[in-house]
Amino acid sequence: MGLLLLICIASGAYAQNSDSPTIPQVLKFRHLTIEDGLSHNMVWSITQDKHGFMWFGTVGGLNRYDGYNLISYRSDLAKKNSLGSNFVQHGITDGEGRLWLALNGGGVNLYDPAIGQFTHYKHDPEVTNSISSNTVYSLVFDASGQLWILTLQGLDRFDPQTGRFKHYSFAGGKWGHVRIDSSGKLWFSISDKGVIRFDPETEEHKLFSHDANNENSLSDNRIQQIYIDRSDTLWVGTANGYLNKYNSESGGFTRYLLAAGKSIDAIFEDSRNRFWIGTKGNGIGIFDRETAQTIYYKNDPVDPYSLSNNRIITIFEDTSGLIWVGTQNAGVDILNIDDQKFYHFKHDPDNSNSLDNNKVWELYSDSQGILWLGLNTGLDRFDPKTRQFKHYPMEADNPDGLSSGGMPVLWLRTSMAAFGWGYGVAVSTDWTMRVENSNTTGMIRMKNTAFPVIM
Repeated sequence: MGLLLLICIASGAYAQNSDSPTIPQVLKFRHLTIEDGLSHNMVWSITQDKHGFMWFGTVGGLNRYDGYNLISYRSDLAKKNSLGSNFVQHGITDGEGRLWLALNGGGVNLYDPAIGQFTHYKHDPEVTNSISSNTVYSLVFDASGQLWILTLQGLDRFDPQTGRFKHYSFAGGKWGHVRIDSSGKLWFSISDKGVIRFDPETEEHKLFSHDANNENSLSDNRIQQIYIDRSDTLWVGTANGYLNKYNSESGGFTRYLLAAGKSIDAIFEDSRNRFWIGTKGNGIGIFDRETAQTIYYKNDPVDPYSLSNNRIITIFEDTSGLIWVGTQNAGVDILNIDDQKFYHFKHDPDNSNSLDNNKVWELYSDSQGILWLGLNTGLDRFDPKTRQFKHYPMEADNPDGLSSGGMPVLWLRTSMAAFGWGYGVAVSTDWTMRVENSNTTGMIRMKNTAFPVIM
């Protein structure tokens, strides 16, 4: 099967700065699904370790992604140090590059890449300082390295040095997410009661809930997400489609109706100050905190590069600025918002500088930015500056041309391009084409350097 030639070229029309980022009207996403090796298409958690690997927590296991391949980790009762449960609700990394996981039914797991094993922290009714429940929702580290854990039974604090847990009891409810502000106070949600602020120093807490007689209270007690931005402002997403902003001076909330009838399930501020909102059914949005306006991006069934699903669970930004979106039933969407200009190149019989053939099998970009394309009719050279193609066709009768037959393969070394079809090797140096030999095993020579090629 040939490759669709869709080339993404940076465009100044989308240039941004951290103070006033430009927002494109249309976004193009790449997709990762079970067809690419993802263990499940319902993705609850996304994070990145210090080595650059992306980690996806799903309802069907844990996945590591290196940009090319996915590796899955699943629970195996026959293996003591395997993943403790396949339902990974949340994942974060520590300063040592280890991965801490909140599991539904498996407690807290610690994965150490250095040894490739999972350590399990599970509830033991006979041990008072074990974790309070094996159903774990959310994790966060404080400044001293203590791990705070939201479980089915409430809030736990874990000391990695002693391996002991301390439990804090609150009024019951369905617990959700835990965050920490710059003063060290913890904020966590109870989905049917509101939001609790907890001071670890004094162990005092305060509940913020909806009050039908107070327009400055939370819009709803059904809390879907809480988030603290870089200005230390608390934001709360609710089931009735409101985004709530907390005012620390007044102690009240400002309400923004963003998605009537659609819950706000994900909130994220990226490195360019864009404020992302993920909804259950209304897609993903960028909320302008100055104007209170929102631009939404939704799935378009006829556009394969649109958002894959309108139900968003989590949003994350990696160290390179890519935005990663975990969806409810369509895997992971990947967005490079600063590189959104796409050009579609096709063969035009009336234009000799167009693509020679629409069946593109191989692509490679050399050190000069030239794109080389292996076609079923030969080799094309594409110059992004002129957007023109130069053709090197197969010529069976030309001893200095390309041989015919077989499958195209490309190799590039510095300013040389090598093109093999299974019937020899063609070499391009200084953009001229010649055949080095016609054997299935040969040597590519450029100046005084030889490269072996096994066809």
